Amino acid sequence: MSGAETIGLISGLIAIIDTTVKIYSAASDASGLPEAFRDASARLPLVRETLQTALQNLEMSDADDSLYQATKPVLDGCKQKAECLEEVFRKVVPFASASRMVRYLHAVRTLGKGSLVESLMQGILRDIQLLAHSRLLKLATDEQLEELAQAEDEVSAIPPSLPLQCLSSISNSGPGIQNVNTGGGTQNNNNSSGQQFVGGTFNGPLNF
Repeated sequence: MSGAETIGLISGLIAIIDTTVKIYSAASDASGLPEAFRDASARLPLVRETLQTALQNLEMSDADDSLYQATKPVLDGCKQKAECLEEVFRKVVPFASASRMVRYLHAVRTLGKGSLVESLMQGILRDIQLLAHSRLLKLATDEQLEELAQAEDEVSAIPPSLPLQCLSSISNSGPGIQNVNTGGGTQNNNNSSGQQFVGGTFNGPLNF
C-alpha cells in the first residue's frame, strides 16, 4: 500500500463521516431517536478533525510502503464501521419520528448486532486512537489523544439504543412445523391430528 492509496482511503473516510453528519443535521428534530444517534453525531467532528490532521501529515511524509501497509487493516476496519453507521443514519434519521425506532430495529436486524450506533461509534473511536499512535500518521497531540480516549469512555456509557431482546428474531424459512418457547415454562405441542387437553397436576380420575 502506497502513500497515495492511504491518502485516498482517509479522504474517503472523511467524506463518509461528513455525509453522516449532514444526514443528522438535516433532520428537523431528533424525536424518536435513541440518545446514541445524537451522541455519535456530536463525536464525528472530532474523528473528522483527527483524520484531517493525519491527511496533512501524510501529504508531507516520505515514509516507506511498509509503514503505510501497517495502517491498512485499521483504516479498512474504520471505513467499514463508518459506512455501516452512515447506512443506519440514512435508513432511520430522515423519516418521521413515529417510525424511526421501527426502521432502526429493522436496519440492525438486517446489518447485524454490531451495527448498533453506539457499538459502531465506539469502534470508530478505538480505531482512530490506534491510528493516532501510529509512527506514520503522527496525527494527535497528547491533548487530542486524551480527548479521543474520553470520547470513547463516554460513548461506552451510553444506554443501549435497543433492548437486547429486540434483536432476537424467530423465523421459519422452510416447510414443516416449528415449535418455539422463548420464555420459561412447559411447551405442549400437538403436531398431528386430534384434540389436546392441557392442564395442571390432578389427583384422581378426570371424566369428560
